[in-house]
Amino acid sequence: MSTERPDPIFCTKIGDTNPNTPNELQCCSPNTQNSTLCRSIFSNPLNSDIFTGTCFAPGHDCLADCQHPRLIYSSKVQDDYEDGNGSAPKNRYLACVNVPNMAGYLRQDVLGPNITSQVEPHISRNATKKQLQGISYAVTECLAATCRNSRKPGKCKKQCSGVSLLWNQTTPDIQGIDQCLDTLCQGEYNSLPYADSDVVGIGVGRRG
Repeated sequence: MSTERPDPIFCTKIGDTNPNTPNELQCCSPNTQNSTLCRSIFSNPLNSDIFTGTCFAPGHDCLADCQHPRLIYSSKVQDDYEDGNGSAPKNRYLACVNVPNMAGYLRQDVLGPNITSQVEPHISRNATKKQLQGISYAVTECLAATCRNSRKPGKCKKQCSGVSLLWNQTTPDIQGIDQCLDTLCQGEYNSLPYADSDVVGIGVGRRG
């Protein structure tokens, strides 16, 4: 568990184990806000696959949406059973797991005007500790529960413990969550059939 504030504003590819893509985290940080990566994430979230169907949609409040596991992990209702690719829960999780960091930097006026304009309509500058704790619990407890209920919890216990998933009570440890998801998603028989179905949807999807 880190004792310093995590660097990233927003990270993509969390838990991505697709062998056809680089699996390292790709993060927009306070000192790289003018980078191509940061611009690609925040220049127009409504046209970005990263934010499709997430709490960054018009009229949504990330501080409210991201405290509800059922809202984060459930799939969208589809009229055609062949329509869709399972991306909705992954996108919602990716957005929500980054919300506490974005809220902290927004409150401290660290974010540049471009990122602020995209974040502030969905995240209040006055986010409370209770709200951030609720989000942190929602995005970490299901991972810990998946490990606890797996066939061989000893294989993921270290990576998916509270100490690894949080750097304090209100902020998820993005690196720790990435490592936990990698462990669960690549655990196959060890991780699955007793895993929490809400999270398995993310894990299976991340395997590409």
